[in-house]
Amino acid sequence: MLSGRLLVVSFMVASCRPPPPSDAAFLRGTAGARPVIPGSRGPPAAAAETLTWTFPQDPLPVAPVTPRRFEPQRPAAAPDRVAVRCGEGAVGVEVAQDLLGTGRLVRPEELTLGGCGATLADDSSRVLTFWSPLHGCNSRLIMTDDRFIYVFRLVYRPKPWRHVGIMRTADAEVGVECHYPRGLLTG
Repeated sequence: MLSGRLLVVSFMVASCRPPPPSDAAFLRGTAGARPVIPGSRGPPAAAAETLTWTFPQDPLPVAPVTPRRFEPQRPAAAPDRVAVRCGEGAVGVEVAQDLLGTGRLVRPEELTLGGCGATLADDSSRVLTFWSPLHGCNSRLIMTDDRFIYVFRLVYRPKPWRHVGIMRTADAEVGVECHYPRGLLTG
């Protein structure tokens, strides 16, 4: 603390001294001449010229941009990737393992028909086959005046790869329906 005070006192004393004679000539200058800073090349040339700088123009108004309407898209299965066969008492669904058309094969445990797993996985053709009775696998029956409609949900829920924890796709769902004329089934 004491050395800090001494430093302040010595600074105060040093700043109160008169300038050395070489600096005094610089500060006084000569009559009619500009003082020259030692080590410089003389007075700046721009000081003798008039300034040409002006404030910039006001910016032009920006045309309003209409925001684009964003609608998230769900991945949809291509028509040739899901095949449905409606039988008299059951439904058969064949699904290409490249369901989303991305080149990534769907693993059998990631795809269900109404909660039921695949009954057959053909590795050579890369097709998963599902079979269910019309009233099985959480199907839903819709009756209209002229039809019976059995509705199933083919659900894709990707699971993260081992030790990675990253998924590249979201869940996808494909509706599967079997339509039967009402007159044929009632007696």
